[in-house]
Amino acid sequence: MQRSHLPINVRDILSQALAKKSLSIYDLHTHVESADLREPIKRSKYRAIIHERGLTAVVQTDHNSPPFNFKSRLFIPGIEIGSIQGHINLMGINERYKKLIEEHYPLEEPSRPTLKRKAISADQILFDLHEWYGNSPDLPIDVLPHPFQKGGIFYNKDPIEVIQAFKRKRVPHAEDRTYFIEWTNGYHKSPYCANAERVLEIAQKKQFDFVLVAGSDSHRSESLGLAGIVVTPGGNSYSFERAKQALRNRQHLVYHLSIDPDNPDYITLTLTTARGTDRRDFQFVAERTA
Repeated sequence: MQRSHLPINVRDILSQALAKKSLSIYDLHTHVESADLREPIKRSKYRAIIHERGLTAVVQTDHNSPPFNFKSRLFIPGIEIGSIQGHINLMGINERYKKLIEEHYPLEEPSRPTLKRKAISADQILFDLHEWYGNSPDLPIDVLPHPFQKGGIFYNKDPIEVIQAFKRKRVPHAEDRTYFIEWTNGYHKSPYCANAERVLEIAQKKQFDFVLVAGSDSHRSESLGLAGIVVTPGGNSYSFERAKQALRNRQHLVYHLSIDPDNPDYITLTLTTARGTDRRDFQFVAERTA
């Protein structure tokens, strides 16, 4: 995984590339309190990094553990569930959903609200999501993270067969549902990796409806904010509702920041549209502080 201890300001980089100052920037895949964090850090340090990098907010998607704080403006509540078929991220869950999954899904221990890994099928998760929320505007967005990596829902599988399996089972609106797919994350040195290219290959064949998203998948603080989405114009509210609306209407851009390990002063920004139809690279020189 790439490492960077430079004071990267994501907002400044995106503002220069897009020639716009009003931006909302979200890292959609972060780990804050997961048991497998590579680097245990305090939430206060995460807050400092979020502000330092100019992010609007991050989605907290800890492994199999619902968040404890539903009132923070910077940490949008979410979860990364390890299903039988692969991981599924849910963004924008509420306290009611937390109680429901703790009541209906197997827990590691009765006293701890941590879901048992790979004890639930992916189609069951998607079915329950719609069963419990219905057509409520509070319906979380479900994402297929790192789909071709180990733990991803397409890992060593034919993606179309996976989608067809959803259609054969109980997944609501399986025939016409939109799949939010993580195009890339902060673990990749470049978005031009096998994972991203395979996502785009499927996307361009238009074999099912999709929206590309991204998040850092940060297990270390330095990768926070290196991938995500940007919405223009930005708003004054930290509410995730603006991001949800943009995602569902495909009105966002997906970004990825990579640092050349041989020349860490140079940063490459890659931007793509929600359907992967237009992709652009920008080069920046990192500013070092004394």
